[in-house]
Amino acid sequence: MSYLEQQVGLARSRANASMRRAQSYALTHGLGLLDGLPASASASLPSSASGGPSNSVEGSREAAQNQVNLLRQQLLDAKASGNRVLYQAPQLAANKDLYSKLQELEARLIQKSALLQPKDELIQALQRERVGLIGYINQQTVGLVAGQLATAEAALQSLERPREIVLQHRALVSEALRDEKLLAELDGQLQALQLEKARRTNPWELISTPTLLDKPVAPKKGRNLALGLLAGLVLGSGAALVVDRRSGRVFSRDELLQQLPYPLLAELDAHSSSGWDSSLSLLAEGPLHGSRTLALVPIGDGPVQESSKDLALALQRVLQQLNPEGPSTVVTSNADLVSARHADRQLLITATGAIGREQLTKLRQQLELQGKPVAGLILLTPSRSADG
Repeated sequence: MSYLEQQVGLARSRANASMRRAQSYALTHGLGLLDGLPASASASLPSSASGGPSNSVEGSREAAQNQVNLLRQQLLDAKASGNRVLYQAPQLAANKDLYSKLQELEARLIQKSALLQPKDELIQALQRERVGLIGYINQQTVGLVAGQLATAEAALQSLERPREIVLQHRALVSEALRDEKLLAELDGQLQALQLEKARRTNPWELISTPTLLDKPVAPKKGRNLALGLLAGLVLGSGAALVVDRRSGRVFSRDELLQQLPYPLLAELDAHSSSGWDSSLSLLAEGPLHGSRTLALVPIGDGPVQESSKDLALALQRVLQQLNPEGPSTVVTSNADLVSARHADRQLLITATGAIGREQLTKLRQQLELQGKPVAGLILLTPSRSADG
């Protein structure tokens, strides 16, 4: 810390010396500390520079140049006005009486023009007097603006500085800013070190031996695990209900049988057709016996459609095996109720989650309008391997 304090003292002496040199040079040549510096360096100028000429000569020169440009433009506009158009310089107060006289003359001209003809001698005389007065005012304005322009150009010339002086001044100010920045950095490091040293002292003292419990107070893993499982179960069930309601599909077997009030003839594994033959044989010898044409009506999306075709082929095969010599029964799979109504019996094929509630309501209405009795319902269920 002593080394850092020594460096801070040296940096402060060097920064003060460099700032005094910059201020002395600025006073000698009539410059401000901001002259010759970029905007970023001007913004970082320290407050210790307030002893010198803080106003920027460069800024004064730019303002004088803008004034000269404005007066030159006004002089050109005044000369171009001639005798017909009045040019009024806003900064001139010397022509105030002439402007008042011109206003009185124009008021008289307007008053007489309302009573006399435009070719009347009095009107013509007033107009000639107006033109002459406008020309005189414009001449006066040209002279006054020219005088102001000469004064502004002289002021601009007095603010000019040789390029070498400006560059030398910029170098001195840049050196002063670097020394000031180095001093600020060292001073900040010294303060941080002093704060760290003060913080190292112990603000407390242990006066007794602490007692440690055999079991931790927190966290309680069992309670947290139980709460997590309960929250997961509640949230999962709620999410499942929301998804079920939003999808509109019927995933419940009981709800599906309630929506389709037809006899449930069989439940077949949708992913394993090897076990269908026994159930299909019972159907062929029971509710479907004696039918010449059977129409399997698939209710649902793509998987139900494919399973219905396979089921139609399997049922056709079972019927031929049971009655090889008798007339063959035609089994078709068609989702079109118009085509299926021509069969002797209709058999509905569906699965849970394959159809929505609105579609079920519409299907039931169509079956009632059709008036054709439905033999029953075959429900396709997922295999145990698929459920697992």
